[in-house]
This record gives sequence, C-alpha cells and structure tokens, in this order.
Amino acid sequence: MVRIVICESNQGYLKEIQYILENIRGDFKKRILMDGCGNSSTVIKKIEKVEKSLLKTQDKIFSVNFIKINDLEGEHFIDVEDIVFISADRKYIYINTSDNKKYKVEGKLDVYEKLLEKYKVFVRVHKLYIVNFSYVKRYENEKVYIESNYEIDISKKLRNEVRERYMELKIDDN
Repeated sequence: MVRIVICESNQGYLKEIQYILENIRGDFKKRILMDGCGNSSTVIKKIEKVEKSLLKTQDKIFSVNFIKINDLEGEHFIDVEDIVFISADRKYIYINTSDNKKYKVEGKLDVYEKLLEKYKVFVRVHKLYIVNFSYVKRYENEKVYIESNYEIDISKKLRNEVRERYMELKIDDN
C-alpha cells in the first residue's frame, strides 16, 4: 500500500522564523542603538541582511511541496519540483527525480496523476507516463525529450491534450 502525504508547508520552521523576525524588528534593534555597542549602523545593516535572508527562507519553506513515499528502502520525502517523470510498470510506480534517483513504490499511476493535478507542469502523456514539463528539452507531436536524456512516447489518444497543455505552459513561461 502506498501512503502519500502532501506537506504544504512546515509550520514549525515558519513559526521559528516569524519569532526571530519579530525580535529582530523590535527590541533587538533598539537595544543595539541604546547600548551603543560598536558601530551601530553596521550592526543594523547586518541585522537587516539577516532579516531579508530569513524572509526568503520563509517564502521557500512556505512554497515547498513534498510527497511522502514508502519504498523498499524506507520513507522518503520528495520535493514535487524535483520529480522529472513518473512511470508505471505492472503494479509498480517509478518516481524519477532531478538528482537521478529512482524510487520504486507499489501503486497506480492514476493515484499520482490525481495527486499532482494541481501542479500544471505535470502532464499525463501516455498510460504509463506522467511528465514534469519543466524538464522537457524538446517537444514533438509523438515524443517528449527530457533533460536527463529520456525520450517518452506520447500516446495517440493523448496527443491533442498534451499539445494544448504544452502550449499553455509555453505561454505561461513568457
């Protein structure tokens, strides 16, 4: 049985970052100015730099989406953006990632198609394949060529739908 969990954000990290930001914005700056320790303008600039960095980190944590899978080696959290394509072979699903890892799990491709449908970049191109179009180097009517040197056939049944999705995604990139 495949257990899939989507983690929309990591609330623990977000709370810690928000706490740090509140302290940086408030009392900490005041204390530095009042204590007159060192060159306060330099210290404040460094604090503001840390603050910006924390805000970027907060945005990244908030926007990261993971799927949790259990394969023969154990439990894994995979960043959805790192999924290059998913393929099916009988009762197994293979999740291929941008770091050239391949996770083998039991399940049906339909489950992953439903799970990933909210991400526009994932397109079902064949009864055996779902492709992340962010990794497509070249698109032809009958095939897609993926950055990691894979060619995946597009089924005749899905060609029109795949072409429409490709055009939508191409327009969105511009």
